[in-house]
Amino acid sequence: MKNSFYNTLTYAKFILKREKKYFIIWFVSLLLLTVGQAQSLADMYPTAEDRSEVARSMDNPAIIALMGLPYGKNDYNMGALLSQQTLLFAAVALAIMNIIFIIRNTAADEEKGISDTLLAFPVGKQFQIAASLVVSFAVNVVFTAVISIGLCSLKIDGIDTKGSLAFGAVMCAAGVFFAAVSAVFAQISPSNSMGLSFGILGISYFVRAIGDIGNEVIACISPLGALMRSQVYVKNGFAPILIVLAAALVFAAAAVWLNTKRDYGSGIFVNKTNKKTTSEFLRSPLTLAVRLLFVSTVAWIVGFLIMGFSFGGMLEEIKSQLEKNDMMKQIFITDDNTAILDQFISVMTSITAIIATVPSVLAILRIRSEESSGRLDIIMSHKVSRVSIIGSYFFIAIIISIILQLVFAVSMWIGGMTVLKDPIKLSYFIKAAVSYLPAIWLTIGLFTLMIGIFRKGIMLAWLYYGYSVFVIYFGSMLKLPEAASKLTAYGNIPNVNIDGSNYTSIICITVIFAVLSAAGFIGYKRADITN
Repeated sequence: MKNSFYNTLTYAKFILKREKKYFIIWFVSLLLLTVGQAQSLADMYPTAEDRSEVARSMDNPAIIALMGLPYGKNDYNMGALLSQQTLLFAAVALAIMNIIFIIRNTAADEEKGISDTLLAFPVGKQFQIAASLVVSFAVNVVFTAVISIGLCSLKIDGIDTKGSLAFGAVMCAAGVFFAAVSAVFAQISPSNSMGLSFGILGISYFVRAIGDIGNEVIACISPLGALMRSQVYVKNGFAPILIVLAAALVFAAAAVWLNTKRDYGSGIFVNKTNKKTTSEFLRSPLTLAVRLLFVSTVAWIVGFLIMGFSFGGMLEEIKSQLEKNDMMKQIFITDDNTAILDQFISVMTSITAIIATVPSVLAILRIRSEESSGRLDIIMSHKVSRVSIIGSYFFIAIIISIILQLVFAVSMWIGGMTVLKDPIKLSYFIKAAVSYLPAIWLTIGLFTLMIGIFRKGIMLAWLYYGYSVFVIYFGSMLKLPEAASKLTAYGNIPNVNIDGSNYTSIICITVIFAVLSAAGFIGYKRADITN
């Protein structure tokens, strides 16, 4: 067993060198998200009266679902305000960083054949999974330690040393937990590990939202919900953090153990069959892509069902809260002539559209892993055009976006039917959800362009998406200029349920999407495909 980890630390050093730029980008982004926003909030809400007004606005189902359960309202200091508005999103961001990192250095390397090459050297069987987890855990500790020090150094009243350490510890626990979960999925189903890991993160967020609104036990089932019970800068409870860290160690140990029970390049559950020929269903690039993406897509659909039902079931309460709360009106209402519920549903639909973009983009990016693994070479050796190959993943990405938006619309309508005194028509929700499809498609088109013409630009596409997320989530609360949201596709979608809505921006976004996609297809047709 000792030799199973031979040269693990040597490979960990290599991973750090290889992923240096990736970690630097994430570190700067997280530092700006936390320390930068702490200073911004201090400038925006300098007095106790300002913070009290914010505290009252936080105590409503919509904000609780988005940002977590409020606490410390009797003395709502800057620490409590920062934790309420930033900590959950910072924890989710760090979880995303770890998911991508772990999958890229385990399952993705196996699919590319890199693991087979590395195993030819004097290394132990567990070196790759162990090194990836060691680097992940170490980076999380360093990142969150620096962020804690950065928060302390601001010398803002209410942001004390103990609370800052708890803030960093919550982020660290979230990061290492989802790193360990991703490592498990990398052993169970390497080809679907990225989608499944993001699916678990999404479900954790939704379960926390449902629990925060009405059931403490349900909230604590989610690691994110449990971590928020630390009440950073108020109680600074470390028990939930230790529990999640313990769970992370269990998952990490499980990942290492599962790695001993499988062959490289295949998951734990191998499809054993005596068939000498494959199914007719797998005899085209499209149906093969459907098979590869099916499991992760189902996980996302379940998550959107849960999210739609939960938000739909809160609509009546949200309506009454919005009507009474001036601060909430400032956040959600941008047009005095528009009904309050109309504006809120439009905002929530934009947020779900941003979330639905993730599985859609992952679908089109799946073509990269198929190329690097060499499997695409086999397909291209037959009478199959490149357009049909990239078109298959592109088509599925579009279909995923449509399905997820419609699932959310229908489930939100069903949830609203059970609580609203004046039920809203299904067509209303569908129209709102469909209106954001061009924004999702433009992002898909941008990634398609990068795949076809400029592979190194994929990171730039992710940065643009990250900017869109930040502006849509925090733009109103941070009082960012309207021009900031207009730089994103999502910020240019009008509320289509308002009479006299202008559809010009939607048409323009759709045209841009078509141009980007066409350029990506042409570039892919002419590009060299290498491993």
